[in-house]
Amino acid sequence: MKKGIRTTLTATASASLLALTGCAGLLGPNVEDAPALSEIDDLMWQTMEESGSVTIVADMEDFAETEPQSAAMFEQMFGDEGTEMKFYGELDGSATAMSIGDNDLMRVFGDDEAYLSADAIFNMFEGQNMGLTAQEEEELDKITEEFSGTWMDYSSELQAGSEEDSFDVGSLFTQLQDSWEDGESSESSPIERDQISDEGTHEVRGDTDVWVYTGNEEGQELVLEANHEAPKILEISDDEVSMAFTAWGETEAPQRPEESQITTQEDMEQQMAESMTGGSSPMGNSESSFGSTTPSTPSPSTPSPSTPSSSGSTSESSSGSNRVNVPGAGTVDCTGPIPGDEGFTDPNGNYTDEQIQAFQDACDRTPNSDSNSSGGGSTAGTVDVPGLGSFDCSGEVPGDPGVSTLDDPYTYGDLMKIYDACDRPGDPTSAIENEEAR
Repeated sequence: MKKGIRTTLTATASASLLALTGCAGLLGPNVEDAPALSEIDDLMWQTMEESGSVTIVADMEDFAETEPQSAAMFEQMFGDEGTEMKFYGELDGSATAMSIGDNDLMRVFGDDEAYLSADAIFNMFEGQNMGLTAQEEEELDKITEEFSGTWMDYSSELQAGSEEDSFDVGSLFTQLQDSWEDGESSESSPIERDQISDEGTHEVRGDTDVWVYTGNEEGQELVLEANHEAPKILEISDDEVSMAFTAWGETEAPQRPEESQITTQEDMEQQMAESMTGGSSPMGNSESSFGSTTPSTPSPSTPSPSTPSSSGSTSESSSGSNRVNVPGAGTVDCTGPIPGDEGFTDPNGNYTDEQIQAFQDACDRTPNSDSNSSGGGSTAGTVDVPGLGSFDCSGEVPGDPGVSTLDDPYTYGDLMKIYDACDRPGDPTSAIENEEAR
């Protein structure tokens, strides 16, 4: 009896082993066998496109190095939660959101519908030195609570932008694919196909089997999900930036705000005006208020609502004898440092030259008046950048193409301050000549 049982068990085990061996041949290649990239790249793009949705994640520390002012603004908006930036949504461009941490900053639907988080906007206001009295601070807190959970309609600004400023996950994906297929450098991607090895290696990262294809430069690599039938990009990186791609086909599209949650820039400004200044908006006209608080977004995207500038600002005194209000800029206490003073810092670069001069004039700062009358100070094309000096914006400034910064080793942040002060579009280029500025 026992012998019969042992014989049956042995025969069953042998049969099972043979079956498993045969099935193994039917299962296809092992995940540990990384294929040549040239053999799977077409399948890779097809698989990702068919997924329909994705979440793209970038580290805020990388963003802070290239866009220090916007990063500082995001930190005011979201605090310690703002450690990473996400773009998520549908690859067809129908719905996309940009979020910092777990909080959405902007939601965009198609080419003509966009909303900004009112919570994020008011969080930024709270982080600025607006020179408000205790009563005004209390009123601002009430307004913040009133608009909590609402979304400001930003559709008109989106429609006014160019096609190159399109803001959706689909555009980011298309830019990435185009740069890959064309083999050309792109601001949308830290990786070029021709610089990536065709041979990959198998690794396990975070309990996930992946294939890693390294690049010619240090820190450059392409990481794919180890799946012979459906390979997808999980991460692309170089020595400056890293982007993770997660939840392919599982990303939930952002939802449109309900009608009761939507407000307008005019409604928000009017409410602030009525509550804080008796009808005169402390935020000024529509082109110099909430729009100017919208920070630019980092690579891999270029879709950033622009920062409009104020012009023709005039000052008007508030109820306090030492306090003045400049429409479009805010209220300051003239007894302390104000925009334009040596002891005043504006880390976000929110004030334009006209607004700074309006503050100086409203507070009757004599140094500015004297220097202007004598011709030895600032001129219409000259700006003073605290800690860096004066620059004639009508000519070339550090950061312009062809302007060397080797004798004066400005950091990238310094060059951005000069560019912001001169209202220069784009990013400084001469920083590439100065290794200390990178």
